This record gives sequence, C-alpha cells and structure tokens, in this order.
Amino acid sequence: MAPNYRFDFRWSCYCTMDFVAEVNITVRENRIHGAVLVEGDVPIPLDDAIERYKAMDNLFDLLQSAIDENAYTISAKYHPELGYPTDVWIDYEQHSVDEELGFSIHNLILE
Repeated sequence: MAPNYRFDFRWSCYCTMDFVAEVNITVRENRIHGAVLVEGDVPIPLDDAIERYKAMDNLFDLLQSAIDENAYTISAKYHPELGYPTDVWIDYEQHSVDEELGFSIHNLILE
C-alpha cells in the first residue's frame, strides 16, 4: 500500500453512535493524519482519530490478530484489484454477546 492515501471507513460494533459514524481517514507516511465525519464534514480531533481508527496496515494486523486468537468467526471481503479489506466481521467468541467487531472501507484514493 502506498504510504499516502485516504478512504471512507465505518466500524461495525455495539458501540456509541459517534464511534460507528462513517469517517474519511487521511493517512500520511502510513500514519493517521486526520479524520472527518462524512456526514457534515466535521473534523475529528487528531488524538481521537489516532485512538479510534487504524491505517490500512493496522487493519490487516487486526485481522491477523483475530486469526492468531482463533476467533470463532472471521468474514472478510477484499477489493478485487488492490487487495485491501472492504468488509470485515469478527466474532471472537461463540457464546459471548457484544464482543463482535467489524468494519467497512470504500472510496480508497491513493495519493
């Protein structure tokens, strides 16, 4: 993946509404440089963006971690040409509730 890019991102989890809102994330030199709420074009403070979101390499790490932890279910779809995850769902434990985590990515622009 190029070191500079941006993409639209949304967490899927049992979390607060502001956490799962769709954002446009900007990455520079493989680090989160900024995030803006797609609805309303509202900037998210950089410290919050770094804490909440992940650059693409870190999203691959999240998937690998779920594999290493032997998560109960892992579902992932990838972009057919560029190979980045576009839709992910992880259920870590079969009989637990609210520990599931997923995300979706679209509109990736390499810069």
